[in-house]
Amino acid sequence: MRIEVYPFSRYDSESGKMLEDRRCSTREYIRERGGVIIEGGTRLVGDTLVDHQGRLILDPSGESARLLKQLDAAEGGHGETTGKVNRRPLQELVDAGLATRTIVGINRVDYDVTDLGRQYVRDLLSVSE
Repeated sequence: MRIEVYPFSRYDSESGKMLEDRRCSTREYIRERGGVIIEGGTRLVGDTLVDHQGRLILDPSGESARLLKQLDAAEGGHGETTGKVNRRPLQELVDAGLATRTIVGINRVDYDVTDLGRQYVRDLLSVSE
């Protein structure tokens, strides 16, 4: 099943301004939080890419999404990290079910894109950037 998600803005009480939320969400999620849909940015995505609250499982403009796109483009959707690297973006992919992680050694971790990760790239990242 496909679902429409939208970019939106919401009031930030701390700054007193409307701020754009880059993580597209369903019309219901936005309405429940008093947000305003930003017209012209509607995306049609697979329902598995939307969490139980009605938000995309990952912000498509973030560092993790860029990394997912790179991993997906690599041979077999596989990548590895060694040494001291920032693994937070990779962990976000694993937490969202977009990639799997295998600890190979003390300083090496392998990552593989899941079917859900490939769908995320197809639905959201192949048309952005």
